[in-house]
Amino acid sequence: MKKYPFSLALLKAFHAQNNVFRPMIAEVGLSVGQPKIMDFLTRHDGCMQKDLAAMCDIEPATISRLLDKMEADGLITRSAVEGNKRAAAISLTAEGHRRQETVVGIRAQLEARELAGFSDEERALFFEFLNRLYHNLTNDGGGDGK
Repeated sequence: MKKYPFSLALLKAFHAQNNVFRPMIAEVGLSVGQPKIMDFLTRHDGCMQKDLAAMCDIEPATISRLLDKMEADGLITRSAVEGNKRAAAISLTAEGHRRQETVVGIRAQLEARELAGFSDEERALFFEFLNRLYHNLTNDGGGDGK
């Protein structure tokens, strides 16, 4: 197995994952940014676009385009927010929920492939390390790894 510097190994793993994930979700009519939006909306129905962008680590202009496409495809609805004419609450439609359930299965298949040969302990540690890395880079949690 070829050794790479850590940052390059992480980037290569990310790209390898996307290269497998992208065609899998394309089969159900989704693009790369849409599943994480749908996942968040499953847990936070009626959230505001700015909150959705922040929680999904997506730039506001990018999320606007993604949401326009998702609305046109019947995956989300936008509804007016009382007292704020410029804001809209975003929710998944029934079709959005159906496709989100499909994505959950796709992710399970992908995760099984990605983590083949890892013990349960290695999987748990790997997940913990990835979360700690994210928190260190985003200063979420003070950068202390906790």
